[in-house]
Amino acid sequence: MNLKITARHGKITEAIKQYIQLKLNILDKYFDRIKHIEVILDHNKNSYSAEIIVSVLLGGKLISKASHYDYVAAIDIIIKKIEKQLSKLKGKIKKVTQKLPVCDAEEEIPY
Repeated sequence: MNLKITARHGKITEAIKQYIQLKLNILDKYFDRIKHIEVILDHNKNSYSAEIIVSVLLGGKLISKASHYDYVAAIDIIIKKIEKQLSKLKGKIKKVTQKLPVCDAEEEIPY
C-alpha cells in the first residue's frame, strides 16, 4: 500500500504524519486490496479540512472529505467515513462472488 500525504496552505508536523499512518494501517482489516492512499490536508481561516482518496483494485476510487477545527478530529472523521465505504464495498464484492455458479469437475460442460 502506497501512502502520500500532502498539505495545502501550511505544513504538517511529524506527529500528524505518524498519527495518519497509524490510523491508515487499520484500513487493511476492512479491505485488503488497497493499492494507493492519498491524504490531503488543508488549512482555511478557521478550520482544517482533510480529504482521503483510496484506490482499490476492483472498485476504483473511494473519496471522503471532512472539515473541523482540529486536524486530528478531521482525520478521525474521514477515517470513519472511509471505513464504512470499504466495508460496504467488501460486502458488495462478497455478495457478487457468492452468486457465481460453482462448477464441479465431474459435470460435463456443454459447448
